[in-house]
Amino acid sequence: MGVALSLRPSHVISCLSDRLNRIFK
Repeated sequence: MGVALSLRPSHVISCLSDRLNRIFK
C-alpha cells in the first residue's frame, strides 16, 4: 500500500473516500 501511495496518492484518497461514503450511507 505504501508503494501505491507514492505512485498514486489521489487514487488512494479516492478509494478511502469511497469507503467512507459507503460506511456513512
